[in-house]
Amino acid sequence: MNKVIKYYNQTFGKNNQQLAVKSILRPIPDSVKSLGYFRPGYFVVPEPRRFATVSRKLAHELAHYWWNKGNVQDEDWLNESFAEYSALMALRKLQGLPLFNSLLEEKKARLLEVERQSGKVPSVYKAGKKLQSRHTFPSTYYKGALLLHELESLMGKEKFMLLLQKAADENVSNTETFLRLIRQIEGEQQANNFF
Repeated sequence: MNKVIKYYNQTFGKNNQQLAVKSILRPIPDSVKSLGYFRPGYFVVPEPRRFATVSRKLAHELAHYWWNKGNVQDEDWLNESFAEYSALMALRKLQGLPLFNSLLEEKKARLLEVERQSGKVPSVYKAGKKLQSRHTFPSTYYKGALLLHELESLMGKEKFMLLLQKAADENVSNTETFLRLIRQIEGEQQANNFF
């Protein structure tokens, strides 16, 4: 947990560091699909079962220190997709590229499975449109994280980290502000092609 916080504080959290946080592990049955939640100063996650899964959940919840400003009704991807991709980046740094790549492939496979079963999952954001509840999880946790990975691949790691740092510094709470930051760093075309 300390290594994840250190990674976040050295990257996008440089100007708003998380100095202390408490973790609460709670037992839940396997049938319950609760991943956990973050509140300022603490977070709650299910009891550990598999190290990689627990590491990702811890890293995801810790990332909500920075990624928690989006309106959960129509801008939740700014919270969940960013926290999810931040967790993947932390695991890439701390546990290596093979795990990172396998987690990305798992997200792609799960997204394809959802789309096979229930139709195309819409974009994580469309101005003025709310996601249907059946699409919320696959859109924010799978599609949104994959979209951020694609953006990182196009921009390069250094510019992408600068983008995340600016987004965290400005407490980005809406997609239009995030697109403005992309324009500042990467230009109009990249922002226009983001979704």
